[in-house]
Amino acid sequence: AVVLTQSTGDPNKLSEDGTVAVSSKSFSEDGQLMAYSISVSGSDWKTIKFMRTDTKEELVDTLNHVKFSCMTWTHDHKGLFYNRYQEAGRTDLGTETDTNINQKLYYHRIGTPQSDDILVLEFPEEPTWMSGAGISDCGQY
Repeated sequence: AVVLTQSTGDPNKLSEDGTVAVSSKSFSEDGQLMAYSISVSGSDWKTIKFMRTDTKEELVDTLNHVKFSCMTWTHDHKGLFYNRYQEAGRTDLGTETDTNINQKLYYHRIGTPQSDDILVLEFPEEPTWMSGAGISDCGQY
């Protein structure tokens, strides 16, 4: 996370108490955008954020309720696929011990709110299944 480290300094300073960590990152194919997920206090729950790599500008896009997710960019660099769960409506996220069910795959277009994300795949008949996304070389699949 060289870009992230350069823009924010010490990653441990992403929060006052030093408990926020960058857990994964994914660059658009042209290298102009970076998606990265952050975790609070070691939780498996993540928030995905975005940054322009040339200016280190943080984008307003924020994706919540993310856990065990892919971050797969489309070849046109306009968005990415990711996994999320329904809003939990609870305050113990990160310490709960319930089984995660009904993970869904979404497409997020850069510059739009998460509420506009497109549901791509879900398995309501198999609530414990998880998914991911890959893009074919031609970008059509």
